[in-house]
Amino acid sequence: MALPVIGNPITMGQINEEIQHNLNQLISINSTTVRTLANVLSGPISLYNFYGKILNLAYDNGWFAGGGDLNGSRSTIERIYFAVDTSSATSRGKLNLSRRWLAGTNNKSAAWFGGGSTTTTVDKLIFATDTAGADLRGCFQTAVQALAAISDQVSNGWFVGGTTNTWGYSIGITSSIFKINFINDAYSPIYRSQLSLARASLSSVGNTTSGWFSGGYIDTNITVSRIDTLAFISDTLIAIKKGNLTSPKCDMASVGTPSDGWFIGGNVDTSSNNSSIIDRISFATDTNLAMLRSHIIVATRRMSACGNNYSAAWFGGGITTNTSQIIYKLIFATDTVPVIPRGPLVVARDSMAAV
Repeated sequence: MALPVIGNPITMGQINEEIQHNLNQLISINSTTVRTLANVLSGPISLYNFYGKILNLAYDNGWFAGGGDLNGSRSTIERIYFAVDTSSATSRGKLNLSRRWLAGTNNKSAAWFGGGSTTTTVDKLIFATDTAGADLRGCFQTAVQALAAISDQVSNGWFVGGTTNTWGYSIGITSSIFKINFINDAYSPIYRSQLSLARASLSSVGNTTSGWFSGGYIDTNITVSRIDTLAFISDTLIAIKKGNLTSPKCDMASVGTPSDGWFIGGNVDTSSNNSSIIDRISFATDTNLAMLRSHIIVATRRMSACGNNYSAAWFGGGITTNTSQIIYKLIFATDTVPVIPRGPLVVARDSMAAV
């Protein structure tokens, strides 16, 4: 809901409501959260700066869904607000099914979570009503887990690769690429094409025109560094092999901007040999070898990542020696600098989907 336009009364109570605080909660016009809404990060600010402003939920927040730990899979969804990222994530609604190894794709108003723990389910989460939980939409024809997902950020999403069998083995690994139309999401995702190589536990980044799919495993203890790209306008063609990561890995977190993608941590094989490396690819030169940028503090696999598309990424959870609760922040402009620990997840877990 947008704030009033010029010529109409505007109050701090309305601003409170727009940033999703309680109507009577005390706030300061100089707080980072409030200034972010006005897009006035420093200097003079007044109520005039808030006319017509609207909280862009997908730009200002990230959601972590599903996953699990030693006690089993989870259905819970948590949200972080980027402007106050030192605070703990907040619990929102739930998925329809508890599951790990799922994938998420989104536009600015909603997210679609597909597959995971050998299920066919695709759930839809509307960001503005995220405490209500996700609704069941279409289903895959065959249950799949350890897949990746990407979107054009407007109308369509693609679910890619994965396995229809037990994690960590070659049997059941798929190269299939399925497309979901967000408006017609009650229908099953439609088969479009294939990766250049079948693999599971791969990672994905993209922009409005193309997606890039990296890493993954092809058999027990055999991972790859391969990066494929798929142009959305020609998604019936087989994805094209481009460059490579700095080393073979699976189970990475991934996040991108319109021009670059980052692949974080991961598993060197399928035997819990964790990586701390952060690689970056430039989409314009995607046949080149990825560039090693920095490291995370503790080598971690099965993390999940979200970002605001331009300045920073937040990634968390995963497995070190135990399941982790930590969320880190990566600032894109200074990606050679070690990442920064921020606020924690509500519950430690791994193998989530994040958008």
